[in-house]
Amino acid sequence: MRNIFVSYTMTTIGGIWLYSASRSSVLDPPHTLPYKGWFPYNYSNPIVYWLTAAFQLYAINTANVVDLVMDLLISAILCSMCAQVHILKYRFKVMLEELKGITNDTECSDIATTERLMIADWVEYHIDLINLIKYMNNVFSNVIFLQYTVSSVILCTLAFLMSHTDAMTMTFAGYFGFLITIYFQVFQQCYCAHTLTSEASL
Repeated sequence: MRNIFVSYTMTTIGGIWLYSASRSSVLDPPHTLPYKGWFPYNYSNPIVYWLTAAFQLYAINTANVVDLVMDLLISAILCSMCAQVHILKYRFKVMLEELKGITNDTECSDIATTERLMIADWVEYHIDLINLIKYMNNVFSNVIFLQYTVSSVILCTLAFLMSHTDAMTMTFAGYFGFLITIYFQVFQQCYCAHTLTSEASL
C-alpha cells in the first residue's frame, strides 16, 4: 500500500510539473500567459507579466497539492478500514487460541462465561466495524461517484485533445503527463477499495 501512495504522489507531482512546463512553452511576453484568464490590470509591463505568470503556475501547483492530499485521504481511510478488518480477523484467531488454552485449565461454568465475554467483545468490535464501513459509504459514495464521473470526462477530453496535438510538442507531453496522473488517481482509489473488499470477504 505504501508503494501505491508514494508512486501516486510522485506521479501527480511529476505530471503537474510536466503540464506546467508545457504551459510555460506557450509564454509570449507580454501577450500570452501560461493560462488564459481575465485580469483587472494591464500585464504588458514585463515585471507585472512575470509576476502574473508565476502566480498562475503557483496557483495551479497549489491546487494540485490540495487535490493530491484529498485523493490520498479517501485512499488512506480505505486502507485504515482494511487494517481494521485485518485486526478483527487477528483478534478472532487469538480469541480461539485463548479459548483452547482455557478449556484445558478451568471448569465448565467458567469456560461458558469466558467464552460469552470474549465472543461478545469480538462481535461488538465487528458491529462497530460494519457501522464504520456503512458510515464511510454514506459519506463518500456520492463524492466518489462524482469524482469518477468527472475523471471520465477529463480522460475523454484529454484523449480528444491529444489526438489533435502533434506528438512531438510540449503541449502533448503536458497532456500525456496529466492523463497518466488521472489514470493513476482512479487506479489507486480502485486498488484501495478492492483491497478492502478482498480483505473483508476472506
